[in-house]
Amino acid sequence: MHNSKLIGLLRKFTKEEFRSFGLFVNSPYFNREKVLSNLHSELKKLYPEFEEKNLEKKIIYRKIFKGKDFNDVLMRNTVSDMLKLVMEFLAVTGLRRNAFLKNNLLLSELVLKEDEKMFKKIESESVKLLKNTPARNHNYFYDQYLLENQRWHLAQIKKSGGSEQNFFRMFDSITLSFIINMLRINTYILNTNKHMFENYHNPELMTLLENYLDEAIDRFNQIHYLKYYYNAFKLAKTQDEKYFYILKNMIENDSKKFKIDDRADIFTTLSNYCYYKTFNGELNFLNEQFNLLRQKFETGLYKYEASSIKPLTFMNVVITGLECGE
Repeated sequence: MHNSKLIGLLRKFTKEEFRSFGLFVNSPYFNREKVLSNLHSELKKLYPEFEEKNLEKKIIYRKIFKGKDFNDVLMRNTVSDMLKLVMEFLAVTGLRRNAFLKNNLLLSELVLKEDEKMFKKIESESVKLLKNTPARNHNYFYDQYLLENQRWHLAQIKKSGGSEQNFFRMFDSITLSFIINMLRINTYILNTNKHMFENYHNPELMTLLENYLDEAIDRFNQIHYLKYYYNAFKLAKTQDEKYFYILKNMIENDSKKFKIDDRADIFTTLSNYCYYKTFNGELNFLNEQFNLLRQKFETGLYKYEASSIKPLTFMNVVITGLECGE
């Protein structure tokens, strides 16, 4: 058992997670097999070290199947059932952590029950969760789509009217989620491997999307994540410096509208472009690079990457400062 998937996963549990898993195993709703409760009790004694000498299958078997002759098939099935229970526990834990997803599943059940009153209550909670979402990225618009989808289903069942408006809002939300995600993924591809971008399986779709956005981008001035990824994508693809300055302006004026990891990514995109321009002899971008580094430290964004300044980061700051006379 020492090298089993079950033990490998349980080793990664925190003390609180392992304690909660014990409550989960011993709940008759989730588990009615006494042998699995017995197995948890034995594993609890061995957590977190799970030393190999204590995990020999026959030793564990004697403790959880008292008085029974060893049966390897039965033992393997028991371990497999426990692993399934661990996976279900992780799924439930994740669901509880994601309040919007939990509400969406609940709304789906309330639609089936045709309980409009309770639907409205949970719907109101979901609207508040969306309203308090700081990052209006692809996930935000996808969640918005999920909510509109539940509203549409309820309107269809209750024949209460308004389903057409829900349908159009669903369309808008899923479209925005798709566009932002396409730009995000393709920007990542371009920044890591342009050869992969040229040879991936559906280049025509991205070409169509790019051509559409080139004409329509001004319609999305209030969709900050779409503008961010569009300009990052265009910068990575064309190396046109006008997109550098648009991104730079966004991080200077709209940084609070982005998640911290996205802000870090914008700085990385801008810094990489500065290195590219400097390498090609445009030394004025040394000052741009230094100012980006200064802003990164003044805003405390460097702390996102590490708890302290890495030696390589420190060296890059010093070298860049010296090269541009700062």
